[in-house]
Amino acid sequence: MNWKKYLYDWKLFIKILTIIVSLYAMIQTFVAGANQLNGWNKDSTFLLENVHGLWYSLNPAMFLWTGISYFSIETNIIIIVLLILLIIFHNQENENKYSNYYFRLATVVYASTIFITYFLALLPIQAQNNKIGILDNMTFVSSILLHLIVPLGVIVLFLVTPSSQPVTYKQLAFKKLPYMLIFPFLFFINALIKGSLVGEVVFHDGKWVINYSYPYQFLNFKEGLGEMIGISIGILVVIVSFIFLFCWLNNLLSIRKINQLSAPDNW
Repeated sequence: MNWKKYLYDWKLFIKILTIIVSLYAMIQTFVAGANQLNGWNKDSTFLLENVHGLWYSLNPAMFLWTGISYFSIETNIIIIVLLILLIIFHNQENENKYSNYYFRLATVVYASTIFITYFLALLPIQAQNNKIGILDNMTFVSSILLHLIVPLGVIVLFLVTPSSQPVTYKQLAFKKLPYMLIFPFLFFINALIKGSLVGEVVFHDGKWVINYSYPYQFLNFKEGLGEMIGISIGILVVIVSFIFLFCWLNNLLSIRKINQLSAPDNW
């Protein structure tokens, strides 16, 4: 096997780099939280209000459970799994069933969803929290890597490896779309159940308190059922729109690739 050719393969480089960035950002996020958790456990004067009577504990297992309940973290785990498969089957994306087109489509849609929602809604809040000292610099940078940089890598890889043949929208809508929505649906159900029963330490009204552990504030239906339903439906529309948008882009690129391969110059 000629390994030298892989040294100049930029697609392979992006796959490896994206995995490294994702792992680094997730580890850094958990380490920062664990250090804060350790500080709270050592501070005997650190007393927290638990006005909602939620089940809560300052232990690593609880912290890990809360940490992996975020859509962005779970999406990054899916991204890493996909990229490992894409490295194993490098340049064979359309010839194997493990990193097939629909897995890549679903992953790029999840990644694009966290990219757009973070950029429009969460980034301004985190930037403000970082400015006033609630969010430290390393955690802020890690959040940007998880929500913006890693998704960009996935988007680029999807666009440069279109399917071998155009995908029919009928097959996508009636056969594949329901499977692609399983992960967002399971995340939504888990977030509502866990958020309602389990507490986490949050900074609220100038002090640290135990509050509902909804991964995102809009999911707190106890404080705004209509807002939760409206935003959730909006995000669902965004996800479905991204699915068909990326399918359309894939078909354009796939047809273009087929035409290039069948052009007279290639004979």
